[in-house]
Amino acid sequence: MGGAAVLASAEEYTSVADSVADCTLVVGTTAVRHRLQHPLRRLEPGARAIRKHLGSSPVAILFGSEKFGLSNEDLSHCMLLNIPTARRIFR
Repeated sequence: MGGAAVLASAEEYTSVADSVADCTLVVGTTAVRHRLQHPLRRLEPGARAIRKHLGSSPVAILFGSEKFGLSNEDLSHCMLLNIPTARRIFR
């Protein structure tokens, strides 16, 4: 609600690398573990890293599509963070 001004001032980039070039920390979110080539951090340590960087420089958070997530190329720019969104209950 009320996001029209934000979208109107948004910049477009042709690549993830270009869009995060000025960021000192890039956080990628993923639930996929089987294809990762980088360590996956838990939410609490990731949040501390974000807080630390926010005081002095730009931080980016990348979200992929719900169906496919981020590509390996996109993930290569990121500190990977797992945000638990649902508990699985097995009976």
